[in-house]
Amino acid sequence: MSPVNRQVPLLLFALLCLPSLGLRFNLQAGGKKCLKDYSPGGVITKGEYSASKHDVLTSTILILDSRGHLLYKREGFENGSFSFSTEDYELVDMCFEVRAKHPGQHPDSAEIFLDIKQGAEAKRFDLVSTFFCLFRSVGKCREPETG
Repeated sequence: MSPVNRQVPLLLFALLCLPSLGLRFNLQAGGKKCLKDYSPGGVITKGEYSASKHDVLTSTILILDSRGHLLYKREGFENGSFSFSTEDYELVDMCFEVRAKHPGQHPDSAEIFLDIKQGAEAKRFDLVSTFFCLFRSVGKCREPETG
């Protein structure tokens, strides 16, 4: 077996073991798709989303808790991010809707991407340390290390 042929199974194994990086789906014009996710109480949930750029489509994201309270809403997006925290353990609805910008148009579909993180995974510790340094009155702060 050649060295290249031996590396193919290792590469496939590595790709299969990587964690999922998000969810991507197509949504027809006039369509709505709601995803449910559990949000532990007092834990930050953070997400990034995007919709394929389209001249005749507009996209909306709406996030509601189990009691129907609005946690986040944005219309006409190409990309963006959200964060929220709930008081109690909640089942949260994340709904995406795609529609034509003008009546009578019949566009195809939009590709939607969603990446959700919770808890420590959602925190950016480099920004937290920088924020802390801005408000600390004594001493010098170091720049966050990269690498």
